[in-house]
Amino acid sequence: MHILFALALVFGVSWRTQPVGPVIAYLWDALPPLPQVSPPEPPAAEPAAAPTEAKPVVVPKPSAAKPVAPKVVEPPKPDIAIEEAERKRKEDAESLEEQRKLEAQRREEEQRKLDEEKRKQEEKHKQEEKKQQEEKRRQEDRQRQEEHRRQETQRELEDEQRALVVRRQKQRDDARQQMERELARQMADEVNVERSQLRLQAEAVARGKLVLDYQDRIRLKIRGLLRLPPLPKGNIEVVFKVNLLPNGELNGRPVLVKSSGVPAYDSAVERAIVSASPLPLPSDNEAAALFGEGLELKFRPYED
Repeated sequence: MHILFALALVFGVSWRTQPVGPVIAYLWDALPPLPQVSPPEPPAAEPAAAPTEAKPVVVPKPSAAKPVAPKVVEPPKPDIAIEEAERKRKEDAESLEEQRKLEAQRREEEQRKLDEEKRKQEEKHKQEEKKQQEEKRRQEDRQRQEEHRRQETQRELEDEQRALVVRRQKQRDDARQQMERELARQMADEVNVERSQLRLQAEAVARGKLVLDYQDRIRLKIRGLLRLPPLPKGNIEVVFKVNLLPNGELNGRPVLVKSSGVPAYDSAVERAIVSASPLPLPSDNEAAALFGEGLELKFRPYED
């Protein structure tokens, strides 16, 4: 019974778990003889089936592990075998727990790596998305700037066109006003010239009338002093030229321009001219100056 119990413990511990590493199964062909104790006779029963001999457990060697030769251990004593089996069970349990911990750590590490990889992928995706958003924002900014520049250029062009229209209109207005002023000036000049000419003509006419009037006065004064000599029949004429001072006095002797053919008549007219000095002159200086430049006096004895 003790032998069966010991074998059951050994094989029970060996078959509990599937160890990762090599497992050493202790098998005993014979145990030292136990003290002979006379057990009580068991009641009559069917004979128990003979225990089947346990087959040794063949554990596959790890592919990566180097085969280790099993240590040769002397068969322990029955009590020691039980303790050894218990110790082995605890070691196997601890080894299993350690393996579970290592497996958990491995899984945690793998999960951590997966999480880290996922986080990196998400971060990369976020960075790419951020980069795309940034590129999109820059593109939109460029488009807005280009649109702003286009609109600004369009406004400047429109302003320049409006300014050009205003300048051209101002140039046309200035040219028209200049033409109007020039035309007005020309018309004014023409009017002034015409007025001046008319004034000069009027003055000339008036001066001519004044000269004729004073010529008549001068002739009348001279004729009033003329003493006619005996004259032949016929209408004779004598012409003298005299120069007068501003006060009407003679400036030198009268000059005979044309003789009447009767010396006595010529001399009588000359004496009358000299006696009439100073001759009457107009108060207008310009008209009086005409008499100073040389005045022709014509006399006919039979004129009224």
